[in-house]
Amino acid sequence: AQPRRRHVEHSQKFGWTATWATAGREISPARSGARRWGRGPPAYVPTSLRRMALRLRRSASLGARSAQRSPLVEFQLDTREVKHMSPSVLSAAVMSAGSARHSGEALWKAYKERALALKPHLTCRDMRQLLQGFAEGAVRDAALLQSLVSHRSWDGRGPTSKLDLCSIASSLARLRVTDDALFRSIGARILEDVAGVPFADLGTLASAFSQVLCRHSELFEAVAAQLRKRAEASPGELSPAVAASVLNALAVSSHCSAELLGAVVNNAVLPRTAEFSAAQAALIANSLARSADYVPSARESLPRLAQCWVSQGHVARAGPEELTYLARAYAQLRVTDCTEFNAALVSSALRQLSSFQDQRLLAFCGALGQLPSQGRAALLLAAAEHHHAAGAGHGGGGSLGELGALLGAFSAARTAVPGPAAHALLARVATAAREETPGPALTGARGEAASGQGASSYTLATVAATSTQHLDARQGQQLLAALRPHVSALSLQGRLRPRAVSAVLAAYAHFQVRDLDALEEIGRGAVSCLGEAVPPVLIEQLLVSLGSLDAQVEPLLQYIDARVVGAAQHFSPASAARCLLAAATLGFERFSDHAVGALLARAAEGSSGQGRAGEGGTEDEPDGEAPGAAAAAAGEVPPPLPQHSAPSPWPGPREVAQLAAAAQELARAGARHAVPAAEAAAAAAAAARAAAAAAASDGSGGPPGCAERLEPPPPPGVLRSVYRALRSAAQGGELHVNRPVDGFYADLVLRCGDSETAIEVDGPRRFYHGSRDLVGLCRHSDPRAQNTARSRHAAGGR
Repeated sequence: AQPRRRHVEHSQKFGWTATWATAGREISPARSGARRWGRGPPAYVPTSLRRMALRLRRSASLGARSAQRSPLVEFQLDTREVKHMSPSVLSAAVMSAGSARHSGEALWKAYKERALALKPHLTCRDMRQLLQGFAEGAVRDAALLQSLVSHRSWDGRGPTSKLDLCSIASSLARLRVTDDALFRSIGARILEDVAGVPFADLGTLASAFSQVLCRHSELFEAVAAQLRKRAEASPGELSPAVAASVLNALAVSSHCSAELLGAVVNNAVLPRTAEFSAAQAALIANSLARSADYVPSARESLPRLAQCWVSQGHVARAGPEELTYLARAYAQLRVTDCTEFNAALVSSALRQLSSFQDQRLLAFCGALGQLPSQGRAALLLAAAEHHHAAGAGHGGGGSLGELGALLGAFSAARTAVPGPAAHALLARVATAAREETPGPALTGARGEAASGQGASSYTLATVAATSTQHLDARQGQQLLAALRPHVSALSLQGRLRPRAVSAVLAAYAHFQVRDLDALEEIGRGAVSCLGEAVPPVLIEQLLVSLGSLDAQVEPLLQYIDARVVGAAQHFSPASAARCLLAAATLGFERFSDHAVGALLARAAEGSSGQGRAGEGGTEDEPDGEAPGAAAAAAGEVPPPLPQHSAPSPWPGPREVAQLAAAAQELARAGARHAVPAAEAAAAAAAAARAAAAAAASDGSGGPPGCAERLEPPPPPGVLRSVYRALRSAAQGGELHVNRPVDGFYADLVLRCGDSETAIEVDGPRRFYHGSRDLVGLCRHSDPRAQNTARSRHAAGGR
C-alpha cells in the first residue's frame, strides 16, 4: 500500500492522467464507478511509465520542452564544442541560435570569442549568417561588430553574392552600425550589376541605407529607376510590401520625384489598396508626407487614399503605431477635409486607447489637433485622463514638443483641459523643459528644434496660453523659469513667432514675473521675426502685457508704436481703453502723437455711447477678430483656449475706469507732451468721467466718481494686519482706508509728503501661505522711492 500511495502522490504532483494509470490493466466499470481516481487503492501503473515519470521529475525543465532537440541543435548549443567549430559551422550555429532567440550569456560569449578567432577565414556567406544571427538575437556588441566588419570579407575572399551583400547591409542596419564608408563599399559592389539583383533584395538594401542615413545618391537613383520601370511596365508583379518599403526608403533619402510618385501611387497602390495591410498603408502615407517638401504634387493623392483606406477597413484594423503615422502624415500636409477618415482615426483610437504608449499617444493627439472631427474632443479628454493616470505610477513621459502638441490639440479643438490632467501635464512640461535645455545651435536642417532638444515656437505658445488658465502664481513662476532657456534660444536664433511672443509676455504679465533681463532678450530677438502682418489682437496683447509689467522694452515699444495706428481702427472700444491704460502706465512720452491720438479717438467712440445700438453685431467687432482667425486658419498657432465668458466689445465699468485713469494721466502730462487731436482727447476724458460717475451712481460699490475696484475687497482681518504693519513702517505718513485714486477704488492710500501711493492688499491665501511679511503691492512714481523700496526689500525689511 505504501508504494501505491506514493504513486498517487506523484500523480497528483505531476498531473498524470487516468489514461496513464490504466494503460497496464483495464479497470472494470464497477470499480471505476465506485472508486474514482485519487480515492481508495490506486490502479496499477506499468513499470515503463513509472521510469518515465522519474526521468521527468529529475529534469530541471519539466514541461518546458515539448520535444527532444535534434543532435545537431544540441551540438550547436554546446559551449564546449564552440571552440572547435569551423567558420561555416560557427556561422550556421549562430544563425540557428539567433532564430531560436536563445539568451544564454555563456553561449553568446563563446560564439563571439570564436568569431573573433576565425575572423581572417570568414567568407561573405559566413559573415552574412553571423550578422543575421546576431541581429535576430539582438546581440549588439559594438567592439565585436566593428572588428568583424573592418575585415570586409566580401572584398576578394571567396565567391561574393549580391544577395549576401543585401542581407549584410540589412543586418548591420538592424544592429545600428552606422559606418558610412562601410555601406558605401557595399553599395559600390551592388552597382556593378544592379540589374541582376532581385528587386525585393534591392528594396531591402535601400531600406537599410535609409535607416542608417547613408546618402549614396547613385544607389538610390538606380533603385528609383528600377521601381519606376516596374511600376509602369508590370505593376502587378510589385508586391505591396516591397512597394511600400522601397518608396519609404526613397522618401527618407530625398530621392522621390513627381514622376516616380505618380507611377507608384496610380499604378501600384490605388488599384490594389485592398492588398495593402494597415502598416503598409501607413508607410505609403509617411512616404508622401516626407516627399511633400520637394514634390508639391504628393499632397494630391492623400484624399483618394483616405477614402479607399476607410472603405476597405484599413483604418479600423490599424494599431496605435499605424494610426500615429497616418494622423501625422495628414496633419503635416494639412489635408484636413477628409471627414470620414478623421472620424475613423478617432473611433479606432478610442477602441484601443489603453494600447497606446505614452509618447505615441502624445504624438497622435498632437496630430489630431489639426484634423477636425466630431469625436475629437471626447478622444482628447479620454487621452488626457489616460495619460494622467498612466503618469501617476511612473512619473509620466513625453518630450517637450509632444506635450506641447497635446496642449495645442486641446486649443485647436476648443476644449478645456481637465483640471488634474492640466496640472499634471504642465508639471511634466516643466520637468521636460529642464531636462531638454537647448544650446544655441541645436537646430535641425529646417530651423526646427530637434526631438528632445528644446521647444519650438508652437510649443511655447500653447504651453504659455494653457498655464495662465490652470496654474497659480508660484507654479506659473516655476514653469516660466524652466522655459526661459528655450525662450532665449529661440530669440537668439530669430525663430520666436509672433503668437509665441504674445503668449509668453501674457504669461509673464499674468504671473507678475517682472524679469527685465528676460523681457529685454525677448524684445531684441522678437522684433526681427514679428514682421509686418501681425494681427491687431497681438498688438493689443503685447501693449497690455508690457503695461501690466511696467516693462519699458524699447524694441517692442517702437514696434508697437509703428503699428498701433493701423491696428487701432480694428480695436473694440474696450480694447482701446486697455491699451490707453497700458500706455499711461508706460508713459505717453514713449509713444508718438499719432499713436496716442488714434487710441483716444477709438476709445472716445465707445465711451460716448456711439454705435451702442449695434452692440450685438457691429462691424468693428469682426474686424478685430478676423486677422487672428486668418492666422489660426493658416496653421501657425491654434487660437487660445476659450474663456468662460467672452469679454464685451464695449467698455463696462472697469474699462471706463481705465479710460478715466488714462485721461487723467494724459492731462497731467499735457505740459510736457504735445497730444494731437485735442478735441478727441478732451471728449474721451469728459466721456470717461461722466461714465464713471454714472457707473458709481448705479451701485458699483465705490464712492462718487469711482467706477470699480481693481480686485474684490480683502477680508477685514487681513486688511487690519496690513494697516497696522504700514502704520508702524511708514512713520510720519498718512494712511487712509477705501479712498478713490485715479478712477479706481483703492484698499489703502499712503500719503508721504506730496506723493500718494495706492495699495491693493493681497488675498489671504498668498498673504498667509506665501510670505507673511508681504504687506502690500505698490508702485512708486518717484525713482528715489523705488530705490528705497528695493533696498529695503533686499535687506529683508518691509
